[in-house]
Amino acid sequence: MLNLIRENKAKLKWLLWLVIIGLTVGMVLLFSAAPPSAPGQELGNFVAKVDGVEISPAEFRFRLKLILNRLGPNAMSDKKKLKTYGQYVLNSLVRTTILSIEAKKLGFTVTDKELRDYIINSPLFNMGGEFVGAKDYERILSYLGITPEGFENLVRKEILAQKYNDFIETGFKVSDKEVRNLFEENNNSAKIRYVTVSDLEYFSKVDMSPEKVKAYFEKHKNDFKIDETRVVKYIKLSTKDLQKALENEITDDEAIAYIKSHPQEYPEMIGAKHILFKVPENATPQEVEKIKKKAEKVLQMAKSGKDFSELAKKYSEDPGSAKRGGDLGFFGRGRMVKPFEDAAFSLKVGEISDLVRTRYGFHIIKVTAKKDVNSYISQVKRKLAREKAKDQLQSKAQEIFNELEKSKDIDLVAKKFKLKVVISKPINRKNPDFRLGMPKGFIDELLSMKSVGEVGNLYEVYDGFFVYQLSKIIKPHVPTFEDVKAKVEGAYRRYEAKRLAKEKCMEFIKKVTKPEDFDKVAKDMNLTPKDSFVFNIKGQVSMDLGYAFNLTYDVMKHKLNEIGGPVSVKNKEVAYLVKERNYPDESKFKEKAKDLRASLENTGKTAIRESVNNKLYNDYRRNKKIILNEKLVESIIG
Repeated sequence: MLNLIRENKAKLKWLLWLVIIGLTVGMVLLFSAAPPSAPGQELGNFVAKVDGVEISPAEFRFRLKLILNRLGPNAMSDKKKLKTYGQYVLNSLVRTTILSIEAKKLGFTVTDKELRDYIINSPLFNMGGEFVGAKDYERILSYLGITPEGFENLVRKEILAQKYNDFIETGFKVSDKEVRNLFEENNNSAKIRYVTVSDLEYFSKVDMSPEKVKAYFEKHKNDFKIDETRVVKYIKLSTKDLQKALENEITDDEAIAYIKSHPQEYPEMIGAKHILFKVPENATPQEVEKIKKKAEKVLQMAKSGKDFSELAKKYSEDPGSAKRGGDLGFFGRGRMVKPFEDAAFSLKVGEISDLVRTRYGFHIIKVTAKKDVNSYISQVKRKLAREKAKDQLQSKAQEIFNELEKSKDIDLVAKKFKLKVVISKPINRKNPDFRLGMPKGFIDELLSMKSVGEVGNLYEVYDGFFVYQLSKIIKPHVPTFEDVKAKVEGAYRRYEAKRLAKEKCMEFIKKVTKPEDFDKVAKDMNLTPKDSFVFNIKGQVSMDLGYAFNLTYDVMKHKLNEIGGPVSVKNKEVAYLVKERNYPDESKFKEKAKDLRASLENTGKTAIRESVNNKLYNDYRRNKKIILNEKLVESIIG
C-alpha cells in the first residue's frame, strides 16, 4: 500500500507540523496507559475479538485519540471522558468488525485503489486539497501510535462495513404511490365544526343489573380469555442515575454538532401570526394600490403597539387563522410560499414585518416563537447521555448475563452483584409488563420457552439492560365469571356508555338535514359546537381532540359542507360539518416529489440499517462471538 501512496508526490510538508502539534497534546497520558508487553503477562494483545478477528490496542487508541482531540486539549486528561468515549469507541469498533466479517461472507473485498483513494482524501492526510505525501503519512501515523499496516487494516474494515450497509440498503425502494401519499398527507387539509357527546356522561345511566352484566359476559366470554402466561424473575440495570451525571458533562458544542448533523430530527421552526389582505388575481393596478394602502394603515397600528391578535381578528382575510388571532402555529421551511417564508424566518421573536407580497395578497407577519439549534440542546444532551450511560453499563450487563447462564440461579447472581431480583407481573401478548421495557422479540422468546428455569437473552431497552429467568408457566384458560366479575362490570359499563353516547350522536346527525342547521340542532340538543384547527391527516385537530387519526382520515373522505360521524375520539363521540376543504396543488407535486422521495428513502434506509446492524450485534453477542478484554481496556482508559 505504501508503494501506491508514494506515487503521490509529497507536498505541503510544512503543514505536517500543524497536524503533529494538534495531535501530540495529551498523547503521553493515553499511550503511557498501556500495560507493558513483558513475556508471560496475563492480558492479551487485543481489546476485543469478534469471531476470531482481533481489534488491536493500537486501533482502539487511534480512534479514541481522534475523538478526544476534537473535544479540546483537556479531554485527554479527563478520566470520565476517557471512560465514556472509550466504551463508545470499543462498541463502535466491534460493530464495524461484525459488518466487515459479514461483508466478506457476501464476497465483498477492498481493492488497493479504494484503500488509496480513502487515505489520500482523508482530512487527516489531506491539507488544502493536497495529499501530504508518503513520508509524512507514515510520520503522522507514528505520532498517533499506529503502524501504516495497522491503520490500513482498520480502514479496510470500515470500507467493508460501509459496503455491507450499502448492500442492505440497496433493496429499499420508495414507490411512486408512497411519494404521492406523503404529498397528499402533507397538503390535504380541512377544518371542521364539531360537537362531542361524552361516553362519561352515560356511565351513571347504564343499567348494571346482575342479569345484564352476566349476559354480557356470556356473549363476550372470549374477550376475557387468558392466553398462556409466563412469570419471570429479572435483574434490571437502569441508566437513569448514570444518565443524569453524564448529562452535565456533555457540552453545548457537542449537542449542537449532533443537532446540525441530524437536521430532519431537529428542524428549524418558527411560530408566527399574520394578517392577510387578499389581492384578486385579476385586480387592476389601482385596486392593488387601494388594498396596499389599507394594509399599510393596519401595519402602522401593529407597529405602534396595537394588539396583533385583535387586529388579525378584525382585518385579516385568511379564514383559516383570523379567528385565532392570525395564529399559524409552528412551521418549518418549505411549508409556506417562498416570499412569506423568507420574510418570516428573517424576523426575530416579537418582531413585525413590513408588508410582504405573495400570490395571495399582502401579509403582515409577527414571529411569536422560534425553535432553532439552541431550543434542542437540553433534549439532545439527554439523548446523548442516555446512549453513553448504556455504553458504560453494557459490559456489566454482559458479565451478569454470563454468570446467570452458568449458574442458572438468578437469586444467587443478584446476591453476588448486590442487585435486586424483581418478579414480573403475569406476562402474555395482551398483558406485557412495561417495567421491563418490552424490547422487540422478548415476548416471542419468552413464550417459546419450554420449562421453568430457562434463561433468556440479555436485552437492551430504552432505559438500560435486563436479564431474566422463567419462573412460572400458566396455561391458557377462560376464567369463571366470579374470577373476573369486576373486570366484566367495567367492560360492560364502558360498552353501554359508548353505545348510548353514539346513539345520541347519531340522533344529532339525522336531525342536521342541511349545513345551516348544524348550530341550531346543537343548541336544541344542548350540545356545544366548536371549530377545529386547519389540519392534515397527521395533524392536531383541536386542543380537546388532539391528534385523532381515525377522525382526520374520516374527515378527508368528505367534501365541503358534508356531515360526518360519529367517530370515537378519547371517550367522546364526534359529529362534524366540513367547513373548509383544501386539496393538494397538483402543480407543486413535481417540484416537491424529489425531496419527498429523498426523505422517505433516508428514513427507510436508516431504519433498515439500524435494524440489521442491531440484529447482527445481538446474534454475535448471544452466540458468544464477541470477547472483550476488559482488563486491557480498563488499563488504557482507567
